[in-house]
Amino acid sequence: MYIPHDIAGQVKNIQTTDGHNYKLVTLGKKRYYVESLNEKTFDLEHTTPFRLYYNHDVIEENSWGNFLCKIVNLLASQSPIDRDTLLSFRVSWSQTSIFSSNPKTNSKLLDNGLYINCNHTAQHSCWLVKDLLALWNVDISRALLLIHRPSAAEHPEIRNLIKNQVCFDFDNWLQTKHNKSPESFAQTLAYFEKVHNPTLRKISNSYIDFFLFDEHTSAYNYAKSVEKHIRARVSKVSTQEVLIDSLELLLKYYKEMKY
Repeated sequence: MYIPHDIAGQVKNIQTTDGHNYKLVTLGKKRYYVESLNEKTFDLEHTTPFRLYYNHDVIEENSWGNFLCKIVNLLASQSPIDRDTLLSFRVSWSQTSIFSSNPKTNSKLLDNGLYINCNHTAQHSCWLVKDLLALWNVDISRALLLIHRPSAAEHPEIRNLIKNQVCFDFDNWLQTKHNKSPESFAQTLAYFEKVHNPTLRKISNSYIDFFLFDEHTSAYNYAKSVEKHIRARVSKVSTQEVLIDSLELLLKYYKEMKY
């Protein structure tokens, strides 16, 4: 498998008990996954793109639509395909044309003057990346696709591994930085399991556990939404403050640990 030099040493192979193999790439605190270019996988909902490496080129984008545009623009600049071939191009998983000469719903303008259909789910968008590479006869032995999986799109066993480590580190941080007892952490954890995480799952399809965020900004935004929910649903002010304090402690931990 092609491994670019800038992520060499950051790739961890994980095999789950149900036979799935994942290649996890950790850059700072962010978790990315190597997505196979040899097959179409079925666990891609809620994912977003990160990087496509191809030869000496790197495309980086966190929106599937913009990612598709950049891929086509790069490949077309290196190896142009005639207009009629692109307009007649179809994929096995959709009856809708991929390229058009006129704008359509959620289409984007390409450098060659055509439009690309970006009206797809995350799963189909990722499949389309692979179809486009095949259309341009890209040597996938010289390519690597990295995607981001929010916690809802991660395998349960991987979620458990990450959560256990974060909880362990958070507990140590509470004891050393805030002089909290192990019993205090157990209570804090109970607030998350009984209140915060169930609320998070009600307001988000992508994120299901506060201990599985890999960057502070997303954790902060969702914490503020959960805080509003607490203030609206919990009548006792003292209980509100205890619950909100536990959220703020985790946010402070994420910030100090440079998530």
